Amino acid sequence: YVDERKIASLGLRVKRGACYHGVSLNIDMDLTPFSYINPCGYAGMEVIDMRSLGIDITMTEAKQQFVSAFQQQTQLGNNA
Repeated sequence: YVDERKIASLGLRVKRGACYHGVSLNIDMDLTPFSYINPCGYAGMEVIDMRSLGIDITMTEAKQQFVSAFQQQTQLGNNA
C-alpha cells in the first residue's frame, strides 16, 4: 500500500495438498477495471500504479529489481 492505495497483491491458495501462490505489482496499467470491484473486499479502496506515482520503470527493470530483492530476502540464488 502507498498512502492507503493498493499497489500490489499477494495471493495464496491451498487445494488438495498443493500450494498455489502469486504476486503482482501495478507498474503501468489501465486501472479502470478496479473501479468495478472491491479490491480485497474493501469497497472504495483505491488502486494505484507506479507510473501514477511518478516512478518511470520498465517491466524488465521491475522484474530485475524484484528478483534481486526476493533473492536477498530469502537468500535464494546465493552460492555461498
